Amino acid sequence: MKPTRVLILTLLIPALFALASCGDAPLEKLNGSWVISLDDTINASPAMKSSIPEGEAGKMARGMLEDMLGKMTLTFDIKAKTISGNILGEKLDKIPFEVVKESGDTLELKIKDQTSIVTIKGATLEMGDSDEKLIFKRQ
Repeated sequence: MKPTRVLILTLLIPALFALASCGDAPLEKLNGSWVISLDDTINASPAMKSSIPEGEAGKMARGMLEDMLGKMTLTFDIKAKTISGNILGEKLDKIPFEVVKESGDTLELKIKDQTSIVTIKGATLEMGDSDEKLIFKRQ
């Protein structure tokens, strides 16, 4: 084998292993169906958590949150760049989205002229900012 081929293979093989060991890009991780995790959403939002009182009133407040948020689902189709699902009772059917920015595990998406920050951590999707966010789990 020629010395230049050996050099190329010596440089190429570690690079291929490095690429193979990288995780999926955030957009690829986004693909598929997600369902709201109400407990995680409440715990991630100080304002929401503090709005739930103790006792029977708390059970009623939590019941209202479950009615409002409990059926939220999202399905991302990254090839078609569409989102479907149910958000606060509004059915979404193949609404186009655009990736505005990608950084680490975080995507900035433009959906219906609004920008949403989405962070994917394993099987968890966080949508919103640090103070107010919705937490979804892979369905």
